[in-house]
This record gives sequence, C-alpha cells and structure tokens, in this order.
Amino acid sequence: MGDYVNGRDGGNAGRDDEADVAHLLSHSEGCCPEKPAKSDCKMTDMKSVGNTVTWAVTCPDAVSKGKVTYAGSTFDGTMETTVNQGGKKMQMKSKMKER
Repeated sequence: MGDYVNGRDGGNAGRDDEADVAHLLSHSEGCCPEKPAKSDCKMTDMKSVGNTVTWAVTCPDAVSKGKVTYAGSTFDGTMETTVNQGGKKMQMKSKMKER
C-alpha cells in the first residue's frame, strides 16, 4: 500500500475508493481534521460512507462542517465555518480540490 503525501497516492491509483478513504482516515496527513486544534473544541460528527467523508467540529465561538469525496488519488470537498465574535457572525466557505 502506498503512502499519501499531500493528497496524492504513492502509486496505487487502482485501489478501490473505500480502501482509499480508509487509508486516508488512518493517516494524520489526510485533509480531514483528526482533532480540533483547540482543546475546548469537539468533533461532534465524523462519518465515512463509500468514498465520502463528512465531519463537524463545534467550539465555544465557532462551528465548522465539511465534506470530501475521494476518487482514487484525487478529491473534491467543501468546508463551511461560522465564527461568532463580539456578537457578529462571520461565515467562511472553502472549496478543496486535488487533481
């Protein structure tokens, strides 16, 4: 089994998608967060169905959720984060793509 480096498969592009997702989830170098950076944040949801991984992280002043779909050595995904600071909300939307 090859190693993933920066989202790229080390030569095993022929593996099935579920094996790719399982391999990525077992390594900290995948694009999905393993643990929130702040200790007062909690991973409230993480699911892997087929070749798609979803997650949600809740912090005292922020909520983040994401979804990534893998296909061989590539992926497409989105992440949305809402931060509440000083009574104001800031929403960020990100798109991720590895080809």
